[in-house]
Amino acid sequence: MGLSLWLVPPPKEAKILQGVIDKLADKYNAPKFQPHITLLTRVPEHMPVEEVLVRIRSAVPPEEPLHIKLSRVESDGHFFQCVLAPVEQSDYLMTLNAEVRKAINPHDTAKYFPHLSLVYGDYTKEKKDAIIQEIYDEGLADQRMDGVELAGIESFEVTEIWVVDTSTPIDQWKSSLLGKESIIS
Repeated sequence: MGLSLWLVPPPKEAKILQGVIDKLADKYNAPKFQPHITLLTRVPEHMPVEEVLVRIRSAVPPEEPLHIKLSRVESDGHFFQCVLAPVEQSDYLMTLNAEVRKAINPHDTAKYFPHLSLVYGDYTKEKKDAIIQEIYDEGLADQRMDGVELAGIESFEVTEIWVVDTSTPIDQWKSSLLGKESIIS
């Protein structure tokens, strides 16, 4: 995978969400990983971290913190999107992705699907549906009219973009932070 750009919850929310991810990982024999929303995965392998940070800085004028709102718990067909909470696609988030992508990898045309993964794995649709049902039944998630609350967290503010080496094994990602760039003034 190489380098990835992440949006990470603040420490308080990250600790709570880490507890949810760890509990699910233990229960379903899945990998543990740091809670994050991937902003970009296709950072060119030849690009040094300092260059990535410079390009983020030039593409992203400092603004207000990015408001992240979780919408529901669902599953997808990909290992890294096994069970997840999609994130509301605000104008700010989608523009941030487009501008950073243009600055770092303009040839990347993949559709952006912002989400907070809860479980990584290759499970059948039936198993993923059962995991989702258990998440709700155990009170880890509470569906609301305007979104989902995960362990008491419905939304949070992001203030920086992290550059993470995701070429390492998943359980080493926590120690693979290579740099950060603020998005607030």
